[in-house]
Amino acid sequence: MPRRLSFTRLRPFEQPLVFIASSFIFGLLFAARVRFSTRVWLIASAVLWTAASVCLLRKLGGRAVTCLLLTLSFACGGALCAVNEAGVGKDRVLRLVERGELTAEEPVEIWGTLNDAPELAPDRIYLSVAVEKVATLGRESAATGVAQIVAPLRDDQSRNDYDRLSLDYGSRVRILCNLSGRRGYRNPGAPDFDEMLEHRGFDATGVVKSPLLIENLGTGARSAILHLLYRIRALAIAVTLRSFTQPTSGILVAALFGNRYFLSRDAAETFREGGTFHLLVISGSHVAMIALVALWLAKRLSGLRVVQYALVTALMWGYALMVGAQPSITRAVVTLNVALVGRLIFRASIGANTLAASAIVLLAWQPRDVFNPAFQLSFLTVLMIVAFASPLYLRLKEAGQWQPSMSTPYPPRVPKPVKWLAEFLFWNDREFRGEMKRSPIRYRLEKSRAAVRLNRLRLQSPASWTAVTLVATTATQMGLLPLMIHHFQPLDTGCYGLLYACKNWAFLSLS
Repeated sequence: MPRRLSFTRLRPFEQPLVFIASSFIFGLLFAARVRFSTRVWLIASAVLWTAASVCLLRKLGGRAVTCLLLTLSFACGGALCAVNEAGVGKDRVLRLVERGELTAEEPVEIWGTLNDAPELAPDRIYLSVAVEKVATLGRESAATGVAQIVAPLRDDQSRNDYDRLSLDYGSRVRILCNLSGRRGYRNPGAPDFDEMLEHRGFDATGVVKSPLLIENLGTGARSAILHLLYRIRALAIAVTLRSFTQPTSGILVAALFGNRYFLSRDAAETFREGGTFHLLVISGSHVAMIALVALWLAKRLSGLRVVQYALVTALMWGYALMVGAQPSITRAVVTLNVALVGRLIFRASIGANTLAASAIVLLAWQPRDVFNPAFQLSFLTVLMIVAFASPLYLRLKEAGQWQPSMSTPYPPRVPKPVKWLAEFLFWNDREFRGEMKRSPIRYRLEKSRAAVRLNRLRLQSPASWTAVTLVATTATQMGLLPLMIHHFQPLDTGCYGLLYACKNWAFLSLS
């Protein structure tokens, strides 16, 4: 049937995961603010799940069933938050520090297992220890949680002492260290360092004065796959540092493997002053570029789509686990997997829907990430692109490139200024004239004269690229502005957050 241009709308029928994810997140936030017992949340979830299952088995539909499913996702979010909070025991290192049983003034002996590969830096080493037991001043008790221990390497002797320890992922260790004081001084508007550590999964940080205070107790239980990935990452970092000189080696190690400790001071300050330090943080853009290369190679290895997507999925998850599985990385990998599954079953993957699926998966795995600024900023950035900038771009492009066809015989019904802008940016007059020369049926279209002239001068591509970049950047910064003011500036200095957003907008537009 003839129709005008149509677009995907934000409706439960077309993008159901957006509404389910929103309800799920509201449930997490509500449960974090209003305390109900875990039993209440679980009973409510079970009752709603039973009712929804009965309705679906009987093939009932309508608004009532939609509201029931959204209420079920809300209850599931609340139940998950309650279960997660109930899992934080009194023996958690974080709770011991808050109660004053572990202090910065007293040395602490920690028994545990390295749950990550040691992270090397030019003058120190970072150890992530899954704590099993702590002791201070003769008091010994079982404990849980993760502590980050920093071991300085002051001279060649300390480096040799550390090498003799042969620490690796899965090593059981006993460490005598001093925990760092919490809630220390910070500049006004600066993020809380303790909250940042908690969002990264650390209950406490500590410093060991010498590698001689670290004892290797042998190898504990560990994943063979993670061990292999960490060995590959360490070898790749070592090869990169040997093959390139500074600052190139430090930039490559930071951008490809997530280790920013080898960045030279001058290079780091240059990126910070230019507002492009985010380029050194592994995020969705890095994952997208690597996925494109992996997909290109997979197509050369096999002609089966299932094999291609399986290889890309395995490679991307291996890379995400290898570099730390931060929210921005896992969000990009999960979104990529949803898009690949959609293509595999010949379904169009809508940006907002795939992003919502990624949010559900990540929050189901780690509910506390809903309060993580990195998680919030990462998802809100992509949300503004897929929900505002991308649909606007597609609508302008389809309106500007419109030609009569069987499905869309009528011109786009838009205001004249919008129609002029769409044609100015996207109408390809040279391609249209060539098509008319080859076609047995010829016709004329009334298009903007400015668009025809710009296309003949071959300036349309730079103009459209600049316009799309400005729109996407402006939408992203305006969407991030409330969060940036909330997280990085106090309420009485919100104007500085606005200036910070404007600075980011200018630098992102230029880059």
